[in-house]
Amino acid sequence: MTDERSATSASEVSAHPTTSSGEEAWRAVLDGTVNLLENLGEALVKSAQDLSQLMVVRVDEGTREHLDMLVEAEVVKTRREGVSYLLEAGIKAKSEAFTRIAAARERIAALRTQLREGVQSVRSA
Repeated sequence: MTDERSATSASEVSAHPTTSSGEEAWRAVLDGTVNLLENLGEALVKSAQDLSQLMVVRVDEGTREHLDMLVEAEVVKTRREGVSYLLEAGIKAKSEAFTRIAAARERIAALRTQLREGVQSVRSA
């Protein structure tokens, strides 16, 4: 019976630590949990941003072989980097075409604005 009392009182003591050290321990746990959740939130946001830039592209066997050649020659580390490398090179090589496309796009946007304004003036008349 004495053993039961000492076991019970020991478990009660460990279950109810002194308030100051117990509060400090809980605050440390709480602070750690908050910090962990903040870091997790930041990681989730970064992952979501990375996924928004993700594109799945099917390439033919010849293109894949060229990507593998870039990796084997250590021009890039991965096929993904190889695709980015080749896309950037293609955009630079066709920069004049992209300049013309951008100008046409601006003209189209201006025409759409004129169209909307014309429609609004007809509606309000």
